Amino acid sequence: MSTCTPTTVFGGLADCLDGDCDEYATEDGQPTGIERCSHIREEQVCEQHSTFSNDEWGYAIHTEPWPCQAVTR
Repeated sequence: MSTCTPTTVFGGLADCLDGDCDEYATEDGQPTGIERCSHIREEQVCEQHSTFSNDEWGYAIHTEPWPCQAVTR
């Protein structure tokens, strides 16, 4: 049995995660300087019991919340 460990994932609208949010630029198209818009949240999940895509982005397909309860189910 593997040991559960927490990892941080970002959740939110796909456009925001891809950097295509109105908060990243002014109406003139100039960067606002923010690194992450207000529509994105950080979550702690169990790395071992969550599933991530195998592409360059590593999107979370299924997440098991932290602290992990998967072993006790």
